[in-house]
Amino acid sequence: MAHNVAGLGDKHSQLQKLLSNVDLLLRDLKSDYSARRKRSTSPPPHLSPSQQPSKSPNITTNNELANPIETAMKQFCQWGFQEKDQKLVEKILVEWFTSGTLENILLQWENNSTKEIQIERTPLNILCYNVQGWGSRCLEVIDIVYKVEASICVFTEVGELWNASRVPHFNIFHQHGTNKSGGVCVAIGKHLKGTRIEINVENTVIIDVNGLSETIRVIAIYWPAGQIMMLEDLEPYIIENTIITGDFNASIKEWGSESSDKRDEVRGETLKMGTSDHWPLLITCENVGFDKNKMFPHVNWKAYEAILTLLQDFWTNEQNRGMQADEWYMNYVRFLAALKVRLTQWKEKEKFRPSLPPYLIQKLKE
Repeated sequence: MAHNVAGLGDKHSQLQKLLSNVDLLLRDLKSDYSARRKRSTSPPPHLSPSQQPSKSPNITTNNELANPIETAMKQFCQWGFQEKDQKLVEKILVEWFTSGTLENILLQWENNSTKEIQIERTPLNILCYNVQGWGSRCLEVIDIVYKVEASICVFTEVGELWNASRVPHFNIFHQHGTNKSGGVCVAIGKHLKGTRIEINVENTVIIDVNGLSETIRVIAIYWPAGQIMMLEDLEPYIIENTIITGDFNASIKEWGSESSDKRDEVRGETLKMGTSDHWPLLITCENVGFDKNKMFPHVNWKAYEAILTLLQDFWTNEQNRGMQADEWYMNYVRFLAALKVRLTQWKEKEKFRPSLPPYLIQKLKE
């Protein structure tokens, strides 16, 4: 019993010591907090004229450096950049150190004259193709899509592997077929916007396409042979600027078939000539198109990173000389954006170049 009482006494002593340490810690924290709050609410200390921050800081050279541009370029050349990058960085450093003030150089870079962005009106190309199984033909079809610069594609008889490989930069709308090898897909380029219309007609996809000079509706059809389908079923969905395309699996005597059915009577009135539906069919709409930017921006990010490193001392000195944090932050963000504009070149877009060599593409087509 005495032993237990002695143990409790030791624990009580340890507890009092711990509470005392905690009390000292809380007082230190309170004192530190009060000092910080006083500094944040008190007016900034008076600065001498040479220390006063200005709206547009002067870009001055370090007196210890006889030639800051030469010194910076020596450091830059040690990083192993190409000669063309060295010339570009040196040119920008000359602009920086000869501008006089930060405001001057930022205005100069923000108004950097760039090549005028060219916009062209591109006719709408619609590709219709019975692929007879997407899984085995997808690479060949994707190559055709980009060669003909199609913005809308209708693929029929895509089969169960329709999702095995997607056309890059296109949104896909799919409808399962009523037979194993059937199914239809509509691919809309991502520079356009496609909205699907819900319908109760089998083997049919209806898409409203926006982003063109006129909104159009595409009705894509794959009607299996022998299945009774009537075009009248689509009449409620046909509006102005509607394009109906696909594989009707119909017959007409004028094209060599033994007999004609009702579906082909309608098609015979529309198309003056026909071909195998297993060959790609390209429709070009000269009166409907979209605006395409012929140029794209290219930023020299390597030079960007190098210049940020070389000019970092200037921004560190701006902080140390007493510039307010908000002002420094706004200037620095503006500097980052202006430098990006200065290092941006606008280049013309090239035509599609296949990722596979021609001989492999030919093998895939065989």
